[in-house]
Amino acid sequence: LFASATYLEALGFRSMTFKAAVNCQWQDQDFEALRCQYEKLGEFYIDRLVKGKRLNIDEFAKGIQMVHSVATNSKFPCGAGRGVMLVDPRGDIWPCHRFGPHQCGGQFRLATLGGPFSDRLRNVFLNYNVIEDGSAECHKCHAVLTCRSWCYAECVDSTRTFYDPGKEYCRAVNIMHQEVLQIHDHLRSKHPDILRALLGGSHTVAARSRAIRQRA
Repeated sequence: LFASATYLEALGFRSMTFKAAVNCQWQDQDFEALRCQYEKLGEFYIDRLVKGKRLNIDEFAKGIQMVHSVATNSKFPCGAGRGVMLVDPRGDIWPCHRFGPHQCGGQFRLATLGGPFSDRLRNVFLNYNVIEDGSAECHKCHAVLTCRSWCYAECVDSTRTFYDPGKEYCRAVNIMHQEVLQIHDHLRSKHPDILRALLGGSHTVAARSRAIRQRA
């Protein structure tokens, strides 16, 4: 993960995001490796912020904002069925490109072109709320502050329901959450101006951090 970030930066990428593929067989040692990689990635992110180099790592930047404001927390796992849809060659309409007739006998088909929408299924997506509708574990999970999204299709693959992303996903998100807190606390104690810039908008971070270095 860390090597991938440095490689992408060297190619000129200044904004990146990383998602764990969780619908597979993770072992304890895999999660420990993920923890180590997130720690290295967090140090890399802080180093770039302090040096005034423009770099946005989405999980960290948005995670820090979410720690400070519940308003930034989305109640929707993703845009499927709301802002995203797929129309296949047969004219069938699905919540996103990850769904299709191969999943659960095609029961997630929203409509066919020219026909009525399934209001019942559409409302499942429109009225979803992560905190209210998520599994019982969501209500007592510390990482709910920074848990931004999960994939409906991966949920169905892993747990056969929209409402439980599975233990692997939750464990990976908790590792990320702990790193977000570490970055936040470091910036708050060592570089409060950079933290304020992050909370005010990521586009101001490089300018603020360069000003800090010039004053020093």
